[in-house]
Amino acid sequence: MPDVELCPGCAARVPREEGPTHRYLLAAPACWRIYGEVLARRLEAAVIPPDRYPVDAYAVQHPGVPGQQSIQSVAVHLVSLGLMFERGATPQAATRAMATLISANKGKFRWLEPPTSVGGLTVIDAAAAGSDADLDRLVAEWARSAWDAWSPHHVTVRKLYPVS
Repeated sequence: MPDVELCPGCAARVPREEGPTHRYLLAAPACWRIYGEVLARRLEAAVIPPDRYPVDAYAVQHPGVPGQQSIQSVAVHLVSLGLMFERGATPQAATRAMATLISANKGKFRWLEPPTSVGGLTVIDAAAAGSDADLDRLVAEWARSAWDAWSPHHVTVRKLYPVS
């Protein structure tokens, strides 16, 4: 059995390995690698419109430690998920809202204490999908799981939504 570790971000059990990780998202090298593989698979499947779910889910499941970039990242990725799940925003609209939010609030975001569990599904679950249809379903479920895990902060996040 290969040596495993818990990812410090999402707590998924992943192979212990050396390799690159993200600059401020706190992730095990294997988790970061598997995330890249899932994104590549989504690109190969020509997911249109452009994907937001895996990017947003991964970011909020790997919040890092308090710092300007990680604080902003969690806030805007939660806003993106919230807009898509609660307001039915398209990925393009969520991306535009994120850009507007960042330009209007750079350096003004506050640390949101991560929940004890960042969700019952992780990138590892998405990576295990057999077919592209299964991957689509699992990515959406993973994103919903990540959004739901942050429910203690939903009121705060909703205050960041653009006025509609």
